[in-house]
Amino acid sequence: VLAPESVLNMLAELFSTAKSTIASAPDVWGIRLINQCKDSLAKALTNSVEVKILVSKELAGNNSLSPIPSRAKIRIGESDTNMFIFDKSTVILVNSSDGKGLLFRSADMMANLCSKMFDNKWNQGIDFVQIRFAKSTT
Repeated sequence: VLAPESVLNMLAELFSTAKSTIASAPDVWGIRLINQCKDSLAKALTNSVEVKILVSKELAGNNSLSPIPSRAKIRIGESDTNMFIFDKSTVILVNSSDGKGLLFRSADMMANLCSKMFDNKWNQGIDFVQIRFAKSTT
């Protein structure tokens, strides 16, 4: 279990040291965490890490996504957790009510389960770019 301040530090470290993929399904609290780690996220993108962020329709409608670099892939879909998956082997789950987090490090059943859940929701989502484009043409 991670204290709230440790969650932010751990996320920043994991963003900047990711090797291949970062997958995230954040709520409002999780988006704040991502925005506080934007320099580490930018470093991951510079290192050719694939970044996928799945957000709810409510989050897509406000400006909370604007600090996220455009190279990150964003989809709109079912996102009701604060789940961060790094290189399909490290998972952080964050509780929005108190900011505490759970950290799992290993490519075991938990990381596999979280990755499969994320991939399923990601594949059902809609590209954020499509929604932005549709709004600008109406």
